[in-house]
Amino acid sequence: MRTLLCLALIVAGCAREAPRAPVNPAEQYAGTWEGRSLPAGSDSGVTWTIQMTATEAGTVTGTLAFTGLATPPIEMRTIELSDSIIVFEMGPYESPTAKAEVITRSDGRVSGDSLWGTFVMLPTAGGGVVPDMSVAQWHNAEMAPKPGSELIRGTFVATRTNPAP
Repeated sequence: MRTLLCLALIVAGCAREAPRAPVNPAEQYAGTWEGRSLPAGSDSGVTWTIQMTATEAGTVTGTLAFTGLATPPIEMRTIELSDSIIVFEMGPYESPTAKAEVITRSDGRVSGDSLWGTFVMLPTAGGGVVPDMSVAQWHNAEMAPKPGSELIRGTFVATRTNPAP
């Protein structure tokens, strides 16, 4: 009898469903995120909402909308994605911080429902940057911006308010 009871407990323990790991790394970024960007030297920052969707191809697509501004959503594109980091690009768009048309690259990290990271914003004026530049081209524009294309660096933090379905 004791052997049957032990066997039943072992079988019951094995039958528990293991926690579901994401099928692809993009799934951990999916959902609605509410956050704040803090340009260097800023004490107030800019609030926003990002909608991110994991694709079957293992990338993330989405849009960013600034809180309280009647501007169209800004498309975001995945540059790099892994279990530990996401690098995405947004724009061109009219930045409420720079008061100019910019393209922004952000690198973020996620843990549960928290997302944080850094961003670099470069104006498009004067040929500063264009969408979908290679990492090397972006790095060159960031390290040696053309006159009139001074960059803005900062950090961001966000909380997932609605997970993806």
